[in-house]
Amino acid sequence: MRALITGATGYIGTGLARHLRAAGWDLHVLLRASSDPAKLTASLPDIECHRLAGANEGAAVALVERVRPDCVFHLASRIQPSHTASEIEPLISSNVTLGVELLEGLSRINADRRGEPPSVLVAAGTYWAYGPDGEDAPNTLYAASKRAFESFLPFYARHRGVPGSSLVLYDVYGPHDPRGKLIPALVDNALAPDGGTLALSPGDQLMQLVFLDDVVRGFVMAAEGLQSSGIEPGRYCLDSGDPVSLKTLVAEIATAAGRAPAVEFGARPYPPNQIMVPLQTGPRLPGWSPGVSLTQGLQALLSARSEAP
Repeated sequence: MRALITGATGYIGTGLARHLRAAGWDLHVLLRASSDPAKLTASLPDIECHRLAGANEGAAVALVERVRPDCVFHLASRIQPSHTASEIEPLISSNVTLGVELLEGLSRINADRRGEPPSVLVAAGTYWAYGPDGEDAPNTLYAASKRAFESFLPFYARHRGVPGSSLVLYDVYGPHDPRGKLIPALVDNALAPDGGTLALSPGDQLMQLVFLDDVVRGFVMAAEGLQSSGIEPGRYCLDSGDPVSLKTLVAEIATAAGRAPAVEFGARPYPPNQIMVPLQTGPRLPGWSPGVSLTQGLQALLSARSEAP
């Protein structure tokens, strides 16, 4: 099996690339001009890296035709909690145009794959695009652009022979996360007696916390299900099934670490686009459920921290 991955230098993309390589996949990755693949290629030296030639229109289509992947895992995106007028075009280009070009490339190679399973696309979506009952309610232009890309999937599935799915991601966490996220900061604070006090919001927002390994497994299951026609193209959730508030998360970390993080709830306001109740309705990816509980996930983080030099 051959995969083309976008966003492979990101936290989730790196985890997916390592999983696929261990399973014997032939890996190709598409990199932004600014991306540094050094850490990725150090652990996966036999992957093939590609960059698009500037703003060359149709370059991603041509790349897909050249690589001929069995699956495109489209994780790359331009994430922005706010935007200026000058950022609209690059945001749409990254979050909509690139994905549509990847679909177009797949439609061309699938026209030649008669009698073989089709090449498919699995993309990363975001819960920021939805209200708690599944209604369209993007909280940023970033979320609106991710939702806009999802609207192209039915056309390519029905009329161009490209089965595709968008997997709605929530708050993904795991060991060795370099993104500066809240959970590692809370764990570090709990383990450091002199770590200072973290200023937090009032802490009543609910979060769906999903361990990295479970998310990676979901991407692979979606790809295999689309190729075998075991699942229908469309949007699916990779949710925890058990949302917790920020206050509850802090208490869980205190129990796991044996020491409470030093925090001050209400020291900062909720951001203007804060989602208090994340998307709670499915459909969940068929056959998938989270295998790592929050307690188990926090223990994995604590173990990784204790083993770090």
